[in-house]
Amino acid sequence: VEMTRIVQGWMDRLERRLELPGSNSVEENALKWNNYRWKRGENEWTPSPAWKQSVIEQVMIEHLTERAAVLEIGPGFGRWTRDLIENSSRYTGVDVTRKCVEHCIGTFGQSDTVAFHLNDGRSLSVVDDRSIDFVWSFDVFVHIEPDDIAAYLQEFRRVVRDDALIILHHGEIGRTPLSWRSSLTEEQFVGLVEENGFELVQQIRSWGPDGQFKLAPGDALSLLRKATR
Repeated sequence: VEMTRIVQGWMDRLERRLELPGSNSVEENALKWNNYRWKRGENEWTPSPAWKQSVIEQVMIEHLTERAAVLEIGPGFGRWTRDLIENSSRYTGVDVTRKCVEHCIGTFGQSDTVAFHLNDGRSLSVVDDRSIDFVWSFDVFVHIEPDDIAAYLQEFRRVVRDDALIILHHGEIGRTPLSWRSSLTEEQFVGLVEENGFELVQQIRSWGPDGQFKLAPGDALSLLRKATR
């Protein structure tokens, strides 16, 4: 453990000295996921079929209003995309990774009601003002640094309708040695939510009978709405 801390500190200092983008920057994330093999396709990072189905039924669809206009941040190879499309009137997916966007277009297609776009990891220029009812992002904000999360929240404020629901999976304990998690803490996240005009409706860390299904330790699913005051 001590050795990993030493190596992480050395890497952080080297990044600063050489003015490299650093771990979990937009540039590093795009490079990492463009070169990732995605051997399991849309089921990459899924612990079990039962766990995935529980997320779909008890978290996603439980909170997804009928025929909503859906925005997904970071669909990857489409772990949640199929079910989001099937339960929405219109679906938009944005990702910083060209490989993922091209895969999703090939798998799910582009139509009048389904679209995938490459974005810059901070903005949503392809999304119209006040056009979204439901935002979903899982296993993405755990890799995004606080400044970029703030930029996304500013954009959410513009693109979602007043009664829209946002569900974000994010970390809350900061970066751990040699992990792919960002430096975000729970205190930082709550502050960013409030600063950008949202309120924290609920946080989920486990679900199902007796909390049978769980997130990774140190992660949370946060449900947000526009603040009413």
